[in-house]
Amino acid sequence: MMQIAYVKSFSVGSCKNICGKVGIDCSCTQTCIQEGNCCADYNYCENLNKINQNRNHECYEGNPRCDLCENFVRKNDPTDVSKIIPYKCGKCREGYFLKYGECKDKCDSSDKVISPNQICFDTMSCLVDNCAQCAQENSAVCRICENGTYLHNNQCLKECPYGLRADRISWTCLEPPLNAWYWIWPSKSGCRLRCGRRIDFEMDCSCAEDCFSKGNCCADVEDYCPQFSTWK
Repeated sequence: MMQIAYVKSFSVGSCKNICGKVGIDCSCTQTCIQEGNCCADYNYCENLNKINQNRNHECYEGNPRCDLCENFVRKNDPTDVSKIIPYKCGKCREGYFLKYGECKDKCDSSDKVISPNQICFDTMSCLVDNCAQCAQENSAVCRICENGTYLHNNQCLKECPYGLRADRISWTCLEPPLNAWYWIWPSKSGCRLRCGRRIDFEMDCSCAEDCFSKGNCCADVEDYCPQFSTWK
């Protein structure tokens, strides 16, 4: 049986807290399956929808601001404490912010806020800008950059230095001969007769020379624009 790809692999956008909405560079609506532009983590929304087919459980009673619950208390045997799972919200109602499974009116002033998804995180002590996770033993060393930025020489960059390729799997800058996933896939646009053209309102990927370092090339860029390839 032929498998059809409906997700935008390694997308910058995430479906966390925006199931049913459109993200930065991908979609979290149910129609995204037919359109082939789901965010890479769309399975999160699929799982939430399965869990929430029956909305008559304690999660909603205990958290009226929650729109989709991630976990909920089982009523099969209320006397068995081992079967009780604390509720955690997976998606808040419109206007609320999600913070570690709870829905808040707003983020704390010290929180880090992911605006498109309305998510709050405790401010991290990491000293590297745009770092999502720094080393436990040294707050000046970054291990993982925020999605959409690439780790290189302990910096989180929006694009890699010339000669390196942005890898959308590891979110790092790679040197040859390592293989990098530097394109948007699947992409609706192509580079035939478009070499040198950057992303605009008609395109969802780039055919410009700098797409290799930004990690946003159309999948066929090397077929139609081999002159831009810095790796031979």
